[in-house]
Amino acid sequence: MSAVVNIRRPGKKPLKNTFNLPLVLTKLGQDTTEDPEYTFFCPACGTHHWFSTTGREPNNHCFNGDMHRPTVSPAIITVTGKHRCCLYIRGGYLQYLPESTHDLAGQTIKMENLK
Repeated sequence: MSAVVNIRRPGKKPLKNTFNLPLVLTKLGQDTTEDPEYTFFCPACGTHHWFSTTGREPNNHCFNGDMHRPTVSPAIITVTGKHRCCLYIRGGYLQYLPESTHDLAGQTIKMENLK
């Protein structure tokens, strides 16, 4: 199922999904290159994670530009308290690394469409 998604950005025109394909990433409006640039839902953590293609190493990532079947490298690592989520995004799939501390560690799953 696909839907047209309007992405709201304060003070800017909304971005539209003109291809009417399901989106798995959201592009955020950045105030500086240190701010998050893209976000996606992580079902293992039950929340959104983010990555950026701008800014200083090691916080920037390479991204193929495909909002429907993204590939991102290097790995995205999110640490909150004692919880650790380490993953690659490859061809629209989340590849969780074994060092993640959640139930999906070591598994690969398809990215969820944004609602």
